[in-house]
Amino acid sequence: EMQKRVKEMEDESHKFQQLFDETRIELEQKCEQEKSEKEQLQTKVSEMETEREQLQKEMASFKSEVQEKTAQQLKDSGGLQKRLAELEAEKKKLEKDIEIMKE
Repeated sequence: EMQKRVKEMEDESHKFQQLFDETRIELEQKCEQEKSEKEQLQTKVSEMETEREQLQKEMASFKSEVQEKTAQQLKDSGGLQKRLAELEAEKKKLEKDIEIMKE
């Protein structure tokens, strides 16, 4: 009877050890998988940060280019307005000359 009880306890101990081992293996695998997923996410975040920095550089460059072109257009516009005023003055002078010649 005692040997039977000892045998049962050994069997039960063996079952618990097996269950413990299986659970430990499952947890180790899950931990490895989560570690791998975390590394993948960190890589993705790093790539996205690099992409964001590149876009910020491109935006700054574009903004600078727009400001330069705007400044040039304003400068050109000022020159054109001056030329237009000169042409208007020339036109008035010619109109006066024509009036004088008609008289």
